[in-house]
Amino acid sequence: MIKALIFDLDGTLLYTLDSISRTCNRVLSDHALPPVTHEQLKQFVGDGVIDLLRRAFAAGGSREVPDESTVMEFKQYFKQDCDYHVAPYDGIEAVLNYCIEHGILLACNTNKPHENALKVIHTHFSDIFDMVQGNESGLPKKPDPAGVNKILKSFNILPHEALYIGDSNVDIFTAKAAGMCSIGAAWGYRGKAELIASGADEIALEPTDILEFIAV
Repeated sequence: MIKALIFDLDGTLLYTLDSISRTCNRVLSDHALPPVTHEQLKQFVGDGVIDLLRRAFAAGGSREVPDESTVMEFKQYFKQDCDYHVAPYDGIEAVLNYCIEHGILLACNTNKPHENALKVIHTHFSDIFDMVQGNESGLPKKPDPAGVNKILKSFNILPHEALYIGDSNVDIFTAKAAGMCSIGAAWGYRGKAELIASGADEIALEPTDILEFIAV
């Protein structure tokens, strides 16, 4: 029996592309670089802020390599814009409510900065998540399983007692590294083909499809 669901955040629980785009393009403008499109961002997100910025700078033809100071610039803007046009995907709340009703624990594991992850999760889902683990100092980012392992330890459950749900190959690789089964969120930023290619155990075309795999 499944005792917990561990979700990715961006492109899985919440549509966040407008907020990331607004922040990223403010940084690019400060460095005299052209903005990136939403379609570009779908391929740039998922590996944390530093990789997002490096990809965005390269897309603009810059030879500058973003460093921690550029990351801090991004984070300062993101404090203002982390909830800009953010919304849960249709059907997500039905899945979460089912879990609450049936005693299934809920967690979020994301490469978004930890403080921002806490803020948007609380804003859109109040306190229904039992644990949120974002990117923070001393904890390797996904696809390293450190964040997932921390959640499993906190819940006192084994990997086979939880499912990992995410919209990118990074999420599927994270689940594999943690010894968990994964559900690919095909409604997210990367799409069904990438999720299948990366070895997702199951594919959910929309959030409520998850219920098929956890129904008790």
